[in-house]
Amino acid sequence: MNKCKIVEDLIPGYCDNILNDESKNFVEEHIRDCKKCSSKIEEYKKIETEENINTEQINYFKKINRKNNIKVVLGIVIIILIAMLGNYLYNFTIMYNYKKNYEQISNADNYYFERRENTNYGVSIIKVWKKGDKVKTEEGIYENTDDNYHLYKTKYETIGSNESVEIDENEKKVTYVTNKRITLNNPLDGVYPNLGVPLDMNGNILFQLGTPFYGKVEGTSRNGSNREYYIIRYGETTLYVHKDTFIPWKTMGETRGKSFYPNSNDVVKSEFIGTNYYIYNANTVTDEDVSIPNLDEYEKVDEEMEF
Repeated sequence: MNKCKIVEDLIPGYCDNILNDESKNFVEEHIRDCKKCSSKIEEYKKIETEENINTEQINYFKKINRKNNIKVVLGIVIIILIAMLGNYLYNFTIMYNYKKNYEQISNADNYYFERRENTNYGVSIIKVWKKGDKVKTEEGIYENTDDNYHLYKTKYETIGSNESVEIDENEKKVTYVTNKRITLNNPLDGVYPNLGVPLDMNGNILFQLGTPFYGKVEGTSRNGSNREYYIIRYGETTLYVHKDTFIPWKTMGETRGKSFYPNSNDVVKSEFIGTNYYIYNANTVTDEDVSIPNLDEYEKVDEEMEF
């Protein structure tokens, strides 16, 4: 076989230094006298060197790209975390101020609070007067049938007491109630919109930090008087809160009532969304507002309650 052909086949192994001694000596003896094979070896070494350099460059750029990709991912994660933190702080501030304002109103010595609730029968109204430790609560309704206000019940209570005076205006009856288990602490319980959870934070730091998760601030809105409100969504209810005072203006809930055609049990004639409106006035209650009136003409009944 032609020696040049043999050497040509051995060049890769020779340049990579993997030949045995006999083959290596054979190549070296041949290239002493054969410039052609010697040139091929030099050319092969040059190509191999360039390939190694290119491989190193490729590996270097791959490493750079990996670092850049990591930086991009970290940057995106940081941006997302900052956005989440900003959203949390925004919700926390509004929800915290709403709950804090509720506590301030509840602890105030003098206020009037009213809730108006749309029903199938008309607008049901609960009114609360408080002055000092004296409380008066009134329940009535503007009925759709005659568009007049009908007063159903008036209750007089004392903060910290389990006794109350309840007046039924329809039956002209007054009931002196003693509840063995429950005393009056906050007359706004069940009247003030509470976002689906107790509003009294009681200094519990975990409860305070968790306030943004009880509702979501969806933005702001203006009414006809151009007053601006925060829109807070919790469950199926939307609460509108005065932006400057954090006092509730109204709540809108899921469909509350339906009416059907007279000759059908399943064809809906109309339905409405339960909407409540709220009114709050500070330092407007007089002694007369919370004083029990003359009840001489009323039937009197004593009642003890176990719950």
